[in-house]
Amino acid sequence: MSSDSAPLSPNMVVRLEGEVEGVAISYVLTDGRHTVGTGPDCDLVIPSVGVSRRHAVLEVDAGSAVVEDLGSKNGTWVNGERVKKAVVGEGDVIHFGRTPLRLRRVERGDVDLVFEVQDQRATSRGAARSADADTVTHEVSTGEDPAEWVVLVDEAVRSLIGVGEGGPGAALEVLRRGAGALGASLIEWDGGSEPVALSHVGEVITAEALSAVSGPFVDMAESGREAKAIEAGRSRREPWVAWAAAAGCDQPPRGLLVSGAMPFREPVPVVLGLILRLLLHRERELAGVNPAPTAVEGADLVFPQDYVVGCSRAMTDLHDKLRSLARGDIPVLIVGETGVGKEHIARILHASSPRRNGPFVAVNCAAIPAELLEAELAGIERGVATGVDARKGKLQLAEGGVLFFDEIGDMPLELQAKLLRALQEMEVHPLGARVPVPIDVRVVAATNTNLQQRMLRNEFRRDLYYRIAGIELGVPPLRARREDIPALVERCLNACAVEIGKPVRGITVNALRALSRAPWPGNVRELEHEVRRLVYLCPPGAAIDSSMISDAVLLPSPRIETSQLELETDLDLERRVVELERQLVSVALARTRGNRSQAAKLLGISRNGLALKMERYGLPEP
Repeated sequence: MSSDSAPLSPNMVVRLEGEVEGVAISYVLTDGRHTVGTGPDCDLVIPSVGVSRRHAVLEVDAGSAVVEDLGSKNGTWVNGERVKKAVVGEGDVIHFGRTPLRLRRVERGDVDLVFEVQDQRATSRGAARSADADTVTHEVSTGEDPAEWVVLVDEAVRSLIGVGEGGPGAALEVLRRGAGALGASLIEWDGGSEPVALSHVGEVITAEALSAVSGPFVDMAESGREAKAIEAGRSRREPWVAWAAAAGCDQPPRGLLVSGAMPFREPVPVVLGLILRLLLHRERELAGVNPAPTAVEGADLVFPQDYVVGCSRAMTDLHDKLRSLARGDIPVLIVGETGVGKEHIARILHASSPRRNGPFVAVNCAAIPAELLEAELAGIERGVATGVDARKGKLQLAEGGVLFFDEIGDMPLELQAKLLRALQEMEVHPLGARVPVPIDVRVVAATNTNLQQRMLRNEFRRDLYYRIAGIELGVPPLRARREDIPALVERCLNACAVEIGKPVRGITVNALRALSRAPWPGNVRELEHEVRRLVYLCPPGAAIDSSMISDAVLLPSPRIETSQLELETDLDLERRVVELERQLVSVALARTRGNRSQAAKLLGISRNGLALKMERYGLPEP
């Protein structure tokens, strides 16, 4: 038996962990007496053969634990020795009958959950009824404190009416996360078969959910009631939906809709009604002040189903620029590091533009061999070579839509000249064709290299650059929008757990903190890869904690690619050194799970020196 039974610090807890019937279980032991057995009245229920109805009792006091057998048939064993009563400590293995559980001392941050995997709650809770259910925390605790709902209403309304940052997408994200919902929509009834989503975040609102709220919208459309007739309600069947609807401002009826398993359901319809009332009131004021605005309002954006809008200032600014580019056909060049999601931005621009009903055709200039790229772009006529059939090129396939050139900086020089002519004349000459074919496409290109530098080295045509870069749009790296990481982790965690059908409980506070502090040179793509790896490696029924995160993520190679530096506009040496030092301190703290002594040793500085740097850079206590 271990002798490690020293009192715990306030941020440490005792946990029993192991597997039952192939499902990971974990019990957090608070101070006091805990009965163990298969009986439903036990504090720690272990649904396993060989465990008696009332098998044993665990007494915990300030980190010290004593196990006592209650006369069970198969006995209680500690580290292979059958005991009647024994003191147990860190690392000891307790067998209740045939079921082994190990005693661990862990940080509370690796027990408390930031959020749970939505579609797996029933599985994980059914696997183990335990004391750690009381330690589960939701990302937003709104629902118990009315003041928190007031804050949520204020943030959502300010964004919806354009006073706060982010616009409708950011407001809906505030509402979705505050209510604990999976999806949220601002919808309008135009007299069709179902409401139309003006803006949406999170999971798509299903047809079943929309049918649950269609009645009130039909009634309002027929009666023409004013905005004072706010109606709100919720469905009684799954998927659970809350809604609020109103008419006003001489517009079709508007509504707010949220769906998903929410922890606090009762206040949601009331809050939705209040937000909608304030929104319509503000619209009436604006209509009275400026009934005929001279400026054309930017179109709202249409986001892909799995896209995380984010609440960071960097992404808010990017989305504002996208709104101004949605109308018209000006060519757009999207620049950014590998893995930031440049194609996502191109697809949003296509889906939000008048060309949304046309095709979105992507060409990866780096993946197609140079000798085949011309035929891929221009197409080929039948009979050019033996056995060759006629085939349209990408320029023709994108007719009426958007043609997306990914990694256009890797296009061969000889093909750049032919592409330039096609874009200038808006016509393409397929291989073997006698006459050119007119085209109607909008060009969006992307690159992770600095085309200005390539032009200086005569690797990219300057005239083609000016043809494709009517507007240059920069996508921020993940390190510049760390506040979006929790939402990205939540989306990827839920999606992967559902995809492979694995009952993962969620992710702990410490694990999310470590992911939020990591450097992420591979950006969103690297983050998604790591979360998928964590889901696959996490024991079924367990939660992801910081010990599972790979060292390669917490402390990657410090080598920086030249192409990455070429994209940087600010090369101020002092600022970059300070930023690198700040990142290294953050990584060292993440890698050592917040242990200052170990982090200081990794950095080669004293513990006091580390404390001074944490204070200088405003780094929070681990």
